[in-house]
Amino acid sequence: MTLRPGSDEEFLDLFVDVARGTLDVSTQRSVAASSVEETAQEDLDFYLSCPGERDWWRVAVDFSGEPIGFVIPSATPYARNVGYLGVLPDHRGRGHVDELLTYVTAFHRAAGATRITATTDAVNRPMVDAFTRNAYRVVETRINLEAPVG
Repeated sequence: MTLRPGSDEEFLDLFVDVARGTLDVSTQRSVAASSVEETAQEDLDFYLSCPGERDWWRVAVDFSGEPIGFVIPSATPYARNVGYLGVLPDHRGRGHVDELLTYVTAFHRAAGATRITATTDAVNRPMVDAFTRNAYRVVETRINLEAPVG
């Protein structure tokens, strides 16, 4: 796997592809309420508005140049952040998540980050397990409460 820059249009397509079969609950809900294309556009717009630099974003490609995923290093007012990390459905389960997480961690550390934050849903076991394998630890839990539907 190698990493390269990509255009906004390519990232939009990757957001669409990654959303298919995602375990991320908010993405699942957004797709169900609108469409995968609208959800992808909202995700792209959100990450473009986040602190951090657009030129940090990378597309992961295999030896033939085919995209297999992407990573968006980001920041908050308090720390560097994993941002978004996605592996395309056909490439999941092959360890690419660890490669992408290793990359974004090293990227932030090279910039002097002493704290790198990340979030995922508790039900997204592959991502939870990747964070655990890569020495991330849970320091807080966020609970999103929603009113019942109907």
